Amino acid sequence: MTGQAITAQSADSFGFGYGEHLLVWTWRRIAMGQAGCPLIAEEFSHACGEDAAEVFITFCTFLRALGYAARRRVQIAHPGCRILTGDERQLLTLLAAAQADNRAHFDAHLRWLTHAERRNALAIAAHALGSALKAHDLRLSLPASIGPMTCERSSTPRAVVVAT
Repeated sequence: MTGQAITAQSADSFGFGYGEHLLVWTWRRIAMGQAGCPLIAEEFSHACGEDAAEVFITFCTFLRALGYAARRRVQIAHPGCRILTGDERQLLTLLAAAQADNRAHFDAHLRWLTHAERRNALAIAAHALGSALKAHDLRLSLPASIGPMTCERSSTPRAVVVAT
């Protein structure tokens, strides 16, 4: 099975597109010390053609900026794990917001992830990676917003017990 077939199969099972899969799959391999894996080069070549090396370097720069600016150690799952960590989902959302020029969403995630004095480094790297991915039709999806919810109350009052 080729790297492309592995990617298509996994993207379907995770429930997101090729761009999201490529990022998660790659940073999990990098976190395990497999940055020089030939499959990574093959996947980036498939996705980005002759720009593969530059896009991969931009991705690595994003990860370095994240390591520099993060307020805490980011949790990344093992390669092959069938769920996303909260941090992985947040990073995908940050990049999707950068691609969509959704400044409020981007700033909110950036503030949550980073130290104030180091925030600019990750902002620059995220926008560069978002643009590089977008140039190769690797558009990341912003998660559906959870809007205001109505509070449904029963018509009969309930007693509230307060411990004293």
